Amino acid sequence: MHVKEMFPPGPRKPLLVAFITNADGGIRERCMSLGIDCVVVKPITYEKMRSVLGELLPAYPGSDNPPRM
Repeated sequence: MHVKEMFPPGPRKPLLVAFITNADGGIRERCMSLGIDCVVVKPITYEKMRSVLGELLPAYPGSDNPPRM
């Protein structure tokens, strides 16, 4: 079951980013198979978060005016 199936139907689904401590053992692949949009391995820096959101927000439905970071 995809995580996004738990939300009401409609054109906008939540943008899901998983923060994990270890990418070993197929955790990243498991998250992606469950509907996570992006998996980021900790530690997280401001620059990394800005880059991830910069890539995801423009492609996200309804993000004509994404928030400024």
